[in-house]
Amino acid sequence: MAVDFSRPISSVESLFSLSPFSVVATVFRLTGHVTNEQLEQAVATVQQNHALLQVKMVINEKNEKRFSARDVGPIPIETIPRKSAAHWMEVYHQHCAIPFDFDKRPCIRFILLQSELKCDLIIFAHHIICDGVSLAYLGRDILSAIGDPKTSHAEAIPAEPVNITNIPPGVKPNWLFKFALKRITKKFRKNREVFDFEDYKALHAAYWKNFTHHMLPLELDRNETAK
Repeated sequence: MAVDFSRPISSVESLFSLSPFSVVATVFRLTGHVTNEQLEQAVATVQQNHALLQVKMVINEKNEKRFSARDVGPIPIETIPRKSAAHWMEVYHQHCAIPFDFDKRPCIRFILLQSELKCDLIIFAHHIICDGVSLAYLGRDILSAIGDPKTSHAEAIPAEPVNITNIPPGVKPNWLFKFALKRITKKFRKNREVFDFEDYKALHAAYWKNFTHHMLPLELDRNETAK
């Protein structure tokens, strides 16, 4: 039975909503050849196990943002020829300038840099649905599905976002964070400005026209990683 993952976007998630620069990416280097069909099948399999890969964003008449599982478009998957070991950096910067279709599909996309001997899989997502660690888990699941297409995945569980009412006993929110959040919320309600998806596209275009992010790659060998 299909599960409806529609729910309000939490206050913490709202800090990132419609932000032009809040993007997260991971890259997985694969030895051997991976086809577009294999990746599409793996993404479709893994999507069943991750709730936020099944939703889009909607804004209701009260200007409240929600995740909705209704009429959600497909996740974009692109395959391009792999030029070099550093090609993924160029592709990453190109995708930073491409806005997400928040109101049409999940805010994530997959890019496969393909060659006969090595392939690079780039997972490019918006921070509102993930962080780097969660993309590492997602990549692990996708590689498992590529390696064994018959691997079964349990259906996703609609996890409730962490908020002030469900923090585990014994864990106390940082007082400084609570104080700052209350001040921000008070000022926001007093001088509220509402942004929609068209505003996001305009902000996104202006931001990436005027700012350039710089990448500082650091590579560790097996022994350094083990330490």
